[in-house]
Amino acid sequence: MADESGERRQKLVDGQLRTGGVNAPEVLAAFLAVPRENFVAGDSLTLAYSDRPLSARSDSSPLLPPLKLARLIQALDVGAGDCVLAVGGGGYSAALLSAMGAKVAEISAAAASNPPASAGPFRAILVSGGFAVDPVSLLTTLAPGGKLAGFRLSPTGDHAVVIERASGGGTDESVIFEGSAPAIAAFDRPAAFAF
Repeated sequence: MADESGERRQKLVDGQLRTGGVNAPEVLAAFLAVPRENFVAGDSLTLAYSDRPLSARSDSSPLLPPLKLARLIQALDVGAGDCVLAVGGGGYSAALLSAMGAKVAEISAAAASNPPASAGPFRAILVSGGFAVDPVSLLTTLAPGGKLAGFRLSPTGDHAVVIERASGGGTDESVIFEGSAPAIAAFDRPAAFAF
């Protein structure tokens, strides 16, 4: 079984990640080292290495498709020893970041409005979900020059973005790729009045 799992991770890296523009050696090595099936809900085990969102074993947040997740992690440019916060992702995102040598704090998507400031400031924050409004509670825990990666949900189109915190406290947002993820409730758009 272990050999089969290793083969499936190798196919994931070669067939999905490399061909999808992920080329950072430390990101690829993390995906080779961490068995995704350990974090997938039992009814989805056979789909563990497919490029689709799956239910997590440990909490209600979905696991992002591997290519989307790898591209977000690559955009964060995480290095060994960096203090990183993983929001959601069912433990898989945190395990990947840890395999890259980062010092990882992890919270569920449900706790995103109240991150552990005592563990920060964070050099990077990986949000395994979407936000329709600025994730201010997370951005305030970023170190100057720190980056947050996740999915900006917008009526004009959803995108994976990196938001970088400037030394003066402002932010700069750049689009990585088009894509979407389920909204994190704390950062969802308030319901509009309807007749």
